[in-house]
Amino acid sequence: MGTFIRPSVGTPASTPTAVDAVRAYAARVRADADRLAAVFEDIAPWNPQRPEGRTQPVSL
Repeated sequence: MGTFIRPSVGTPASTPTAVDAVRAYAARVRADADRLAAVFEDIAPWNPQRPEGRTQPVSL
């Protein structure tokens, strides 16, 4: 019939799981995206928040 092996029995609560790893990775990606967005907001000449960066709208 086979032996049933109970997973994660006796493991401490502080053991990182795959879910924890994905959450940590997602947090790093969000932080990187925020930093990159801040850089582009500083250097982008087309930034609509800056009056000097406004251009005529492009019609397609």
